[in-house]
Amino acid sequence: MIRRMVLGAAAAAAILCSLRAAGPADASLAPARMRAAGEAVPFHINSIPSTYPLTGEFRGTYEIFSDSVVVMVQSGRLRSGVPAGIGERGTLRELFVAAGLGRPLDGREGWTTDSLSERTIVLRQLRGEQEGPVPALRMMVRRAPDADLSRQWLFIQVGARHDRLFNTPGDTFVNYACQETNLLGPTPESRARARLMEKAYSTHC
Repeated sequence: MIRRMVLGAAAAAAILCSLRAAGPADASLAPARMRAAGEAVPFHINSIPSTYPLTGEFRGTYEIFSDSVVVMVQSGRLRSGVPAGIGERGTLRELFVAAGLGRPLDGREGWTTDSLSERTIVLRQLRGEQEGPVPALRMMVRRAPDADLSRQWLFIQVGARHDRLFNTPGDTFVNYACQETNLLGPTPESRARARLMEKAYSTHC
C-alpha cells in the first residue's frame, strides 16, 4: 500500500510522543513556446523546505520527444524529516525516486499525475534528520503525443519503506518535489502555482 504523507511540526511531535509512550521561479509572463525535440532544458527542483517527511533537491536537464520526456538528474540529495529522537524506528529504507509529469485538474483545485517513470532505488537507508546523495540518473517518462505540454510540469516522486511510522503498520509512502515552471516555460498559471507552493508546498505539490 502506498501512502502520501505530510509531516508538520505538530505531527513530528506526535510521532515522537506516541513512540515514547509505546516504548522503544521565473517572473516572466511570456507565453510558453514549443521546444525543439531533444533540446536539453535545465531544471532545479527542491522540496527540502517543505513539511514532507521525505524531501529532495535535484538538478539536471530534460529533453522532450514525441512520445516521451527524458529526465537526466545530474546531482541531488534526499533528506529525512523524521525526528532523530525516534531512533532506529525512524530509519527509512529502500529509498527511491521516479520522474513524472503533472497537470492541473480541470474545473477544480489540485493536480494529478499523467505518467510516471520506473522507480530507481538510490539509497538503502536514511536515518531521521539525515541527508543522502542521489547519483546521476536517466529516467524516461512516457507521454501522450497530443498532451498539452504548456500545462504540464516535471515532478520527482520520492519514497521509502518505513517501520510503523505515522501510526500505521510498516509500508511504503511517497512524497513529491515539483518544478515551479511548466515544461515549455513559465506561464501565468505556473506562476500562480509557484506562489501557492511557496505558501503551502505540500498542499500544492
